[in-house]
Amino acid sequence: MKATDLDDIKRRLLADRLRRARGGETAEIERGPLADLESPEFGALKARFGSVDDVWPLSALQLGLVYQVGVDADATELYTVRTVVEVNRVLDGDRARRALQSVVDSTAALRTAFVTPDGGMPVQVVLSTVQAPLTVVDLGSCSASEIDQQWNRILTDDRLLSFDIAAPPLFRVTLVHLPDGVDRLLTTYWFGCFDGGSSALLVSRVLEQYDGASPNLDHGYREYLRWLTSRDRVESEQAWQRWFGDVDTPTLVTDSGQGGDEAPRRVERRLSRAVSGRLDSVAREAGSTLFTVMAAAWASVLMRVTGRSDVVFGTAVAGRPMEVPGSERAIGAFISTVPVRVAAGGFDTAADIASRVQDQRLDLMPHDTLGLGGIQKAIGAGALFDTLLVLRNAAGPAVDTGAPSERQVRHISTVDGSEFPVSIAVDPGSELNLSVTYLPDSVDDDRAWYLLDSFENALETVAEQSDLPISQWPAPATESMSIADNGFDGRLERLRDSTIAELLAERAAAVPETTALVFGSERVAFADLDARVDACARALLRRGAGPERIVALALPRSVEMVVALFAVLRTGSAYLPLELDYPSDRLDLMVADARPTILVTTTETQSRGLTTDATEMIVDDPLVAAELAERVEPSEFDSGPFAPGTPGRLEHPAYVIYTSGSTGTPKGVVTPYRGLTNMQINHRDEIFVPTIAAAGGRTLRIAHTVSFSFDMSWEELLWLVEGHEVHVCDEELRRDGEALARYCERNLIDVVNVTPTYAGHLLDLGLLNEHDGHRIPLVLLGGEAVPDALWQQLGGVGYNLYGPTEYTINALGAGGRQSDTPSIGAPILGTRAYVLDRWLRPVPVGSVGELHLSGVGLARGYLHRYAQTATSFVADPWSPGDRMYRTGDLVRIRPDGLFDYLGRADDQVKIRGYRVETAEVERAVANCDAVAGAVVRAVEIGAGTRALAAYVVPRDAAASEDHSALFGSIRDQLGTVLPEYMVPTLFAALERVPMTINGKLDVRALPAVDAAGGGTFVPPRTPVETMLCEIVETVLGVGRVGIDDDFFALGGDSITSLAVASRARKASIPLAPRQVMRKRTVRMFGAELVSDETGRPAVSAAAVTVDLSQDELDEFESSM
Repeated sequence: MKATDLDDIKRRLLADRLRRARGGETAEIERGPLADLESPEFGALKARFGSVDDVWPLSALQLGLVYQVGVDADATELYTVRTVVEVNRVLDGDRARRALQSVVDSTAALRTAFVTPDGGMPVQVVLSTVQAPLTVVDLGSCSASEIDQQWNRILTDDRLLSFDIAAPPLFRVTLVHLPDGVDRLLTTYWFGCFDGGSSALLVSRVLEQYDGASPNLDHGYREYLRWLTSRDRVESEQAWQRWFGDVDTPTLVTDSGQGGDEAPRRVERRLSRAVSGRLDSVAREAGSTLFTVMAAAWASVLMRVTGRSDVVFGTAVAGRPMEVPGSERAIGAFISTVPVRVAAGGFDTAADIASRVQDQRLDLMPHDTLGLGGIQKAIGAGALFDTLLVLRNAAGPAVDTGAPSERQVRHISTVDGSEFPVSIAVDPGSELNLSVTYLPDSVDDDRAWYLLDSFENALETVAEQSDLPISQWPAPATESMSIADNGFDGRLERLRDSTIAELLAERAAAVPETTALVFGSERVAFADLDARVDACARALLRRGAGPERIVALALPRSVEMVVALFAVLRTGSAYLPLELDYPSDRLDLMVADARPTILVTTTETQSRGLTTDATEMIVDDPLVAAELAERVEPSEFDSGPFAPGTPGRLEHPAYVIYTSGSTGTPKGVVTPYRGLTNMQINHRDEIFVPTIAAAGGRTLRIAHTVSFSFDMSWEELLWLVEGHEVHVCDEELRRDGEALARYCERNLIDVVNVTPTYAGHLLDLGLLNEHDGHRIPLVLLGGEAVPDALWQQLGGVGYNLYGPTEYTINALGAGGRQSDTPSIGAPILGTRAYVLDRWLRPVPVGSVGELHLSGVGLARGYLHRYAQTATSFVADPWSPGDRMYRTGDLVRIRPDGLFDYLGRADDQVKIRGYRVETAEVERAVANCDAVAGAVVRAVEIGAGTRALAAYVVPRDAAASEDHSALFGSIRDQLGTVLPEYMVPTLFAALERVPMTINGKLDVRALPAVDAAGGGTFVPPRTPVETMLCEIVETVLGVGRVGIDDDFFALGGDSITSLAVASRARKASIPLAPRQVMRKRTVRMFGAELVSDETGRPAVSAAAVTVDLSQDELDEFESSM
């Protein structure tokens, strides 16, 4: 043993005798390191730091903070806190320094360094000696104005100093002498060293020893850490899972949870004595605490801001367990942050909510030691909240009421220090003080004041009307409500009695020789179109068409389809478009539900044998064709139940379009005539006139690419009514991006209407390139969210249209000229848009809520679904007698009045541009022969592509682990009852459907999903097959692909078939998307393909590049 080591031991033994003589305890080092360390590791720490008293493990809070510092060294400032204590006395600097040194010497937690041994876990090393960090500043002779200026300079200078967590002390004290015999003590500390309560204890202990009290050794934090190691972690994890296991969405009031370099700011306000007293009474009457009442009030604010009724926020718990003697007077990082969950029903009062919060906290309090990080890990969640609510001890441990008057603390406050974007603090007293501390980089000043106003308003409501249900709590007087109303403003007379079909007839009379429709080589002038519409309308009337009757259209894309559609509208009937690509079973279901009077079809389509009692009108039957060629006098339509001038004629249904249904079957949306007329008027002002002007005032050419079974197909037809030339693209053309781009270039198309997915692909193919002095002036977007990259790429050419089927075509719209970022725009003419919470209260502007629509374009409801109609179409509180539609879409209104789309509030999803209710798909999967149970979810795959995943419990539990045959059979069975886009492409087998402790679906326990492969791998046989397999592997992001693997079973769809065909063409393989979709395997769609005379592809698959963005990998089906 070295002499220096012996001297060190002697010195420490002597010091320990002195401590024990004063009533202290045995030095920690004699008990051995608390942390689990090997001797070499302990030796290395002693070699690094010199004299070491002990080595401790870290609490959960400390471990998280050390991790943050390891990730970002600047995080120490984020977790640096400054507290201020004012005392009515002048302290001598040297004497105060000696008192502080005495406290440091006797308090191990003030001498810790945080380090991570090589290959080990972080520990805190208790050094034997650390110099007390005290600075004295004398402002006693300064004026009042100078005091503020100098104090701010002290704070600014202090913020420039950061802590190195491996170099204690991790706190510092600045003693500031003020005029009039007042001293101010600024304590700056890293939150991992000790907490706010300990900061007050530190100052109290310094003042005690300043006045001559004897020091006492403080081993409280060591004993606390020892106690932590005895806790049952599994039991704690299960406790938190019970309360938070099904939380899948964080409660956030900011867009960014990260602060910047700017120091936190604070706004505060004091409640009146009467309100403060009444809140105490409410808590007592409810048998709860003041904190739980505060929690109910703050939860109500979060509910308004987020538009949800189930919210989570954080709170700080003291963490000083009664099981650890002396912990209440120990210095250390006891405090921890835990989540509080508040779920409320509309009839709940503050007392109801407070009682539930109290039950929650009593149940979870023994398990707070798990720490926020441990809690998040236990429940399988990331960030849960970005706001913190704290009810502080007003006096704090630093105030000793038994101390001499000169030691009395005059004021305690926290200058800054906030690890969360928003921290709410309540200081009790006869007048409660409310403060909001916020990070300016995440929350602006106006938002902070709004949160404070809202919290104050909620507390006053509780105090004055404690029995008022939360759904009726008033909004702050300063709140701007999220209501946007685009009334007619004197344009009411423009919504005339005319139907959209009659407007087309008027246009035809004005421009009879102008080309109206182009389909392949067929060109139809307006006069001819009008005559054919009249003839078809008369034929329909002869067969029973009329108001409140439905005419089903089972026609291919053609001029005849457009003629039949407008003919139905000429009769006052409603048309029902039947998508011929759908399975016959689904078409039969739609027809059976709609009960059409007439079915308009062709000989070829009739052969499919649709089941219906409707009168069939086969347009290519010679007798019918002759009837349709007859000339009709327009005056024939001037009488009858739908004659012009008939009251309420525009209230009759114009069309019925089926969408996916949450009950497991599709539902038909019934839309009146008035919405179509209103849309024509709106588009004339908002879209037609500006676009025509941009094109030089000429007649425009519009490509019709959208399926007629979607109301989005009306966007092109409205241009037709306005007198422009519409090119109806056939099925092959509308689905082939390259062919469509060439068609647009060759025919100088001016307007295309597509989903953002398809638009992105067309732009990559040169859609916006200038050709012979012509460039497309307008790209209409709809059906899905617009990516920012596409919005920027389109610029002023793009125009986004938003609207559910339940509101005629679209309800909101905006173009690139109106917004620099993607937006669904503002309400169209005659439309009111509300952003409401679940209790139908408008949320504040800028907050998230569910979009509700009211106005001229509102649908009548769901065909024969009266209960579902009543649920989705509810009374409009702001327009007596009217209804509004609950869209299920989450949006917010920006300061400029435009709306941002943020996602869905329910299980409805968009798959490849189609609206899908997962419940309908889940029911179909569960009905498959080999399935005992099923769950269907939308999942993100690849570069963010969204696809349907089916998790199935096989009926035959003894089946082999290779479920590819099972998945393939399920897919085949689903293909007979569901449209292709609703058939899951990803599958996983389950032993049982996983459930949470609360009996709900445990989404986090669902396994990874795989494509439904085809079984035995068959390798490619030729260079062409090899290239095609490589292309499919690349596009779908899957492993090896054999020539018999089903393209759809691998996860393919029509948009990826587009990418496969595009890559193949670049490799000189003449493959069309339709071949990929119909043939489905490389063996089949590659059977007759050769790339050149040698039968070899021109380039390798790796060299073929087709850049598809996230949204470009969604389905383009509905846009065509």
